[in-house]
Amino acid sequence: MHHGKVVGLSFGETPSGQTRLFSLGQDNRIAEYELARSTPATGLVVAYHHDFASTSLPTSLCFAPPLQYFKHHSTRTLLIITGECSRARGRPTATAQHGV
Repeated sequence: MHHGKVVGLSFGETPSGQTRLFSLGQDNRIAEYELARSTPATGLVVAYHHDFASTSLPTSLCFAPPLQYFKHHSTRTLLIITGECSRARGRPTATAQHGV
């Protein structure tokens, strides 16, 4: 799925209780895996991937579900990505596709 080194893996749980797994590659690609359809025999099944533009090499990934005390501001789940220039950016997860 990735065309470069994987630099981050992040498990997270959505407010609805669904467990999600994301990976981040040095190729500026985020992948989400379909855990319900993945088995040891088939390996991880990719649900979707997203390529993004960045001026620095990505170095880490963190799953950030909405916090209860910010609920009146935002109910979106974010992926926090940091790069070698120590910048962080939040990217919304694909909530419409996955019913989160």
